[in-house]
Amino acid sequence: MNQLPEPEGEFDQKLEKIDLILGEWGNWYGRAFFEEKALYQQNTMRDAITTAIVLDILHSNADKVKMASMAQTINVLNALILTNGEQFVLTPVYDIFKMYKVHRNNDVLDVTITYENSDHVKFFASINDKIIYLNVINFDLTETISVDIDLPGLVLQYQKEELAANDMHETNTFEDPNHLRAVIVEQRNNVSANELFDISIKPMSVSVFKILLG
Repeated sequence: MNQLPEPEGEFDQKLEKIDLILGEWGNWYGRAFFEEKALYQQNTMRDAITTAIVLDILHSNADKVKMASMAQTINVLNALILTNGEQFVLTPVYDIFKMYKVHRNNDVLDVTITYENSDHVKFFASINDKIIYLNVINFDLTETISVDIDLPGLVLQYQKEELAANDMHETNTFEDPNHLRAVIVEQRNNVSANELFDISIKPMSVSVFKILLG
């Protein structure tokens, strides 16, 4: 008992503000313990979706979360890049980080959600000057959903970027490195607000909308 460390003591109740730091985050599957490369883990569309969900949660709480380090960048858990000698492949998680770069230095925007079946869909939005960036994550395995983006006035530019798969186990391999890639599936100029209704969101997909207000 004498070798046990001293307890840290009670939490200082006088502190008015606490900053949250996450040392590591990301999916970690049991089989990674037994890979030939320690903790080497292939990433799939499932990892891309959970990465998007976590980033939206962190962004929504940016006033509290000051640092959040994913685990890790290359050849380990939730990696953006996998390598094999001179070969490398960008994972679906890489695409999520690339898509979400648009939220840097923006202000979090409150989103009023009236979608009835919200158990399998998540929204997040930010704004920078007159540009709104809206994420829509549909993590249902089979159901396509429709969303309405209700905005006043004219939209000068509308763009939808999408990462989607037919199966949650789909991934990018050294043999097929671009099997899953985020692509711009729609882009229009001078769109009236009522035209942004009944927008189709595929199952197992992450969409980022760019909306330039008039």
